[in-house]
Amino acid sequence: MLSYPRWRKVLRDIWNNKSRTLLVVLSIAAGVFAIGAINATQIILAHDLSAVYSTTNPPSAIIGASPFDEDLLDTIRAMPEVKDADARRGLNVRVNVGPDEWLDMNLYAVRDYDDIRVDKILPELGAWPPPEKEILVERQSLALIGAEVGDAILIEMPDGKRRQLPIAGLTYHLLQPPAHFTGVASGYVSRDTLEWLGLTRDFTTLTFVAAENDRDQEHIERVAEKVRRKIENSGRVVFNTFVPTPGKHPADDALQPLLLVLSALSYMALLMSGFLVINTINALLGQQIKQIGIMKSVGAVSRQLFIIYLVMIALFSLLALGIGIPLGALGAYGLSSYAAGLINFEITSSPIQPRVLMLQVIFGLLVPLAAAFLPILNGVTVNVREAIYAQGGKVYGFGEHLLDTLIHQIRGLPSTILIALRNSVRAKARLAFTLITLTLGGAAFMGVYSVRSSALNTLRDAKEYRACDIEVRFSRPYRQQVLQDIALGVPGVAQVESWGFTVARRIRDDDTESASIQVFAPPADTQFIRPALISGRWLLPGDANAVVVNADFVKDETDVKVGDTITLDINAQKKDYKVVGVVRSVLAGPFAYINYPFFASYAARDAGRAGILQVMIDDKSPESQTRVGQALEAAYKGAGFDVSNIRTTAQAGNFLGEQFNILIVFLFMMAVIVAGVSALGLSGAMSMNVLERTREIGVMRAVGASDASVLLVFLIEGVFIGVASWASGSVFAVPLSKILSDQVGNALLNTPLLYVFPPEGVALWLLGAVLLAAIATFMPAHRASRLSVREVLAYE
Repeated sequence: MLSYPRWRKVLRDIWNNKSRTLLVVLSIAAGVFAIGAINATQIILAHDLSAVYSTTNPPSAIIGASPFDEDLLDTIRAMPEVKDADARRGLNVRVNVGPDEWLDMNLYAVRDYDDIRVDKILPELGAWPPPEKEILVERQSLALIGAEVGDAILIEMPDGKRRQLPIAGLTYHLLQPPAHFTGVASGYVSRDTLEWLGLTRDFTTLTFVAAENDRDQEHIERVAEKVRRKIENSGRVVFNTFVPTPGKHPADDALQPLLLVLSALSYMALLMSGFLVINTINALLGQQIKQIGIMKSVGAVSRQLFIIYLVMIALFSLLALGIGIPLGALGAYGLSSYAAGLINFEITSSPIQPRVLMLQVIFGLLVPLAAAFLPILNGVTVNVREAIYAQGGKVYGFGEHLLDTLIHQIRGLPSTILIALRNSVRAKARLAFTLITLTLGGAAFMGVYSVRSSALNTLRDAKEYRACDIEVRFSRPYRQQVLQDIALGVPGVAQVESWGFTVARRIRDDDTESASIQVFAPPADTQFIRPALISGRWLLPGDANAVVVNADFVKDETDVKVGDTITLDINAQKKDYKVVGVVRSVLAGPFAYINYPFFASYAARDAGRAGILQVMIDDKSPESQTRVGQALEAAYKGAGFDVSNIRTTAQAGNFLGEQFNILIVFLFMMAVIVAGVSALGLSGAMSMNVLERTREIGVMRAVGASDASVLLVFLIEGVFIGVASWASGSVFAVPLSKILSDQVGNALLNTPLLYVFPPEGVALWLLGAVLLAAIATFMPAHRASRLSVREVLAYE
């Protein structure tokens, strides 16, 4: 019977003090939610991308060659080093998306859509396989081209021939780069349709899976070299060889910065929530001191009281777990689905992950109990007299510390502000925990804002990297002077420059070959590049065998540094080049620069010819770039030139910006979660302050204080705490933002972002901190201001 009143007290304390119960439960649940949402998202994305990637039977290597038939494919399949191989044809076409507006499209024809052995493409909607004279569109490309299934689209072949193709359905091609990243659509047709389009049924791309050691990149590169030689021995030309990182989806490089930031923010959320829980439980137990004294006076012993309050905290924790775990699962599902949609794969894992669930239970149950252990122990060992004479919990004094003395020296402010300032530092331990929570939240927000600004700064630098406004690429080299004369005759064109272009491979010391490398050959005195050097120098007019490579090249060829000599195979000629510089690049893939005179000296057939024309125009606006680009295309096609691609600087910048924006949006979603925990921490601290000072409020009301005056005192107190946390958060945000910026840049671009710490981010968080503080403080302060004098003087 003795135990029944004991547990009834626990249940009544929980039920009768609903506001306090809600505050404690939400404080714990906030941490449980943040841990669940962030950590589960991290696990789900890493696991599901790897899992769905493996189901496609990803290629060990991809080889581009001149047209070949099924006999060669069978020969490759028969090689003992090859487990399986497949072939398809790819070509670059353009699709009409509006009046005089065209978009690039990669058009593929697969050997057999019902027997795709490598790099599987799956049916998503409508017909399968693609009917003759119709097209299937990759599901993420549909929005890009602004069409629907059943619509007919107009495509333009490289030779200028145009055909109407009805969209018969959608496909799902995991390994195809998402259209919203690249700005290039993807379509799939039958080999019969290829013939109707005026092409042969031959293939141009070979994919294979290595028979052994399919996770060993060096082994795969050796196998790829054997396959390449087999193709060349058949009389075909191999244009490029690409060996992707084994077992790793190409989008993993873009995903890693997200996972990195998720990991950092999850630890911050865990730390913040821990302080929040400690703060709340300390205040809760402080309010129970008088009740402890009464129970002791009627015979309760410290051990019994200790168990009572541990059980109360455990019940709070269970309620919080019941709220935080489902909400965390929903958050994880939403965040992971958003990120997966960007990369173009489906989430299959449960949002409730066992490891995360265990972490949530540990945090939601053990952290509150651990946080409460010493306060409970101190509370239940207090003697009866001290406990009974405690008023409304712990009484915090003012004037005993240096901080109190400093605030006491402030003169000339209204009494309302002075009272608020003094009240804010009375509960110093609670203030410290609240400031730590808010500081971490503010630092996270300002850090993410700095990453955004650094990314945009890097993007601006990338746009300025080349001074051209329009780049025209041709399907084969043409005479430089003719290309330039035609361009200069187009209204709006101010200056032009022709470049050589080819594709090369690095021959390593062990005779293995790198993936394909784009090689640009600008004039020695080019005016169209403003190189962003990471190390070394730019090309000089007298450089004969010098090369400048980009950061993506160095990432793939990790042994290469400035001063090294490397061997490049260009147009079947192997020559040694000295690496004189490394330049920054933004999601461009590996490329290199050599001087055009040297390029032309050994590529005799291309001497005096160019495959790329860089164009600078008078009016730099995006509209003018589009208009002049269309005029250039019409001029060249009218003169009989095969134009393979025209891209304006505005278009390239938009697509790069889209990729950065996706990352930034995701970062801000994480920062909002962390800021939400911060706001809850302040709300909890202010609620406890209001509860503990309820009798003081009554005294103020009794001597004539108005509702507005009482409300203003607490609002000023909350805003003061918010501003103080903003100041400390601003200091902490500087190193945090630099670390985040460098790590995101290294993961995404292979080089740190161009770091900036923008003052507008600090100002924005100041505004946010003041608003959060005002909102978090308003509700408890509003309730307190509306209590009658009788109610507050009777409060215990």
